[in-house]
Amino acid sequence: MRLNAGFKVLKGDYPSNIDPEVLSETLAINVIGPAIVFREFVSLLEHSERPVVVNVTSGLGSISSTNSGAPASYSISKAALNMLTIKQAKEKPHFICLAMDPGWVKTGTFTVNLIPPS
Repeated sequence: MRLNAGFKVLKGDYPSNIDPEVLSETLAINVIGPAIVFREFVSLLEHSERPVVVNVTSGLGSISSTNSGAPASYSISKAALNMLTIKQAKEKPHFICLAMDPGWVKTGTFTVNLIPPS
């Protein structure tokens, strides 16, 4: 089971001017959504020979390597998703639970010059 959702991230989203509605929406998409999907599918995963949960995260949610230019709501939500993944793994030690950072992916969420694969 792979859990990921992409959506528009606001520029200028800093802790000092965080919009509670934007933070709530971002947490709903990046944390609450995957938590609900996990809850609803856990009984099916229990029947799998090799249950795997992959939560798609971002390096922007890393506590140890912060990026001050990253939108606060997005970074906060991805840090929370990382913790959700740890909690899932602790609760279900027979599951393989991963928080995977795919790196920069051309989705339109962020603007970055990506080199096409060779």
